[in-house]
Amino acid sequence: MLSKRVIREAVNSRLSLLSQKQRAEKSVLLNQQLTTCLKSLSLTKLACFFPMATEPKIDINYLFQNFELIVPKWCDDQYQFVYLTCLDNLSKGRYNILEPNDTCLVDEQDLSSENTGFLVPGLAFDYKGHRLGHGQGNYDRLLEHTSGLHIGICFEDQLFASIPTDNHDEIMSFIVHENDFFPCVGEDAY
Repeated sequence: MLSKRVIREAVNSRLSLLSQKQRAEKSVLLNQQLTTCLKSLSLTKLACFFPMATEPKIDINYLFQNFELIVPKWCDDQYQFVYLTCLDNLSKGRYNILEPNDTCLVDEQDLSSENTGFLVPGLAFDYKGHRLGHGQGNYDRLLEHTSGLHIGICFEDQLFASIPTDNHDEIMSFIVHENDFFPCVGEDAY
């Protein structure tokens, strides 16, 4: 099996080859797949993310109109989920990622509700639902006290047959990319 370092280097290389136009075109297709996926689920709240430069662009406007949104925000030396109440009151935070200026922390009931879904970025995913992030564990720590559906968001080039995992790594329920979405097969797949 490839090491995490090798996979990160491969994915970063693949993503660096995408032009902004290609990334935008793939993101439009991904958002169509995501919309179809979300319509098949019974979610009222959705945790989403504001993408970094190489990540798929999520249609925040559509999500904001159809779900109560929560997003990560750097608070008290860690990322925490906060409610997104306005799309006009955003500024760049840690790692130059957009986040709301207001800080209204999400209550634990919403984080553990079966009606809450979590869109999760990553550098790589596999069909079992394993996710490989940038290596700092921010999203794993953010998700460790959640119990809703975890939906991995990526481009198809970021999918691998298998990626190495650690015990603290969160497993995705679904993966969505520009050409498809699918439920993850889990650890007992054969």
